[in-house]
Amino acid sequence: MKPHWVAIGTALLVLTVCVSQFGLHAAAPEEAEPSDVPEPSITAVVTGYATATVIDDPDCVQDNCNSQLSIRFNILSTENGPLRRFLEQVAGNAYAGPDFVNLGCLANGSIFYQNASDAFGMQELRIPEEVSTAILRSTQQSPLMLKIQKFPLSTGSDGPICYSHFTTVELAR
Repeated sequence: MKPHWVAIGTALLVLTVCVSQFGLHAAAPEEAEPSDVPEPSITAVVTGYATATVIDDPDCVQDNCNSQLSIRFNILSTENGPLRRFLEQVAGNAYAGPDFVNLGCLANGSIFYQNASDAFGMQELRIPEEVSTAILRSTQQSPLMLKIQKFPLSTGSDGPICYSHFTTVELAR
């Protein structure tokens, strides 16, 4: 018997043993569970307006809690399907829902926030003062357009008081 036939025969024998012992088969790949599918990066343009609410630190257990002025962007419209799906999935979340995203907290004339992503870890960010001012001046009668971007995050984390799911926030042009 020629050496290459021995190698082919040995490979077939190993494959046969694996199939019978370990239940391996050449079936079509299984569908991935939703939790196994990586979260996509989302870049979207949204039209809406800001509202402000005083909120307490969620980890507070005493009477003298750290309060912050939280800025919520109420979404009137977006054409972005992945963003709409993400917002529906996080309904009930303090930082985003079907018709809003939390932008962060207001201090010294600008909005600051923490954001976590696989690419950058947890980081503290600030929206420039001129963009923050435009956001804060928006109303339901006079909305503005923002371009927001969310990077994938494969692990959950407790959100700090001034958390935002979105890494970048800028005026849409």
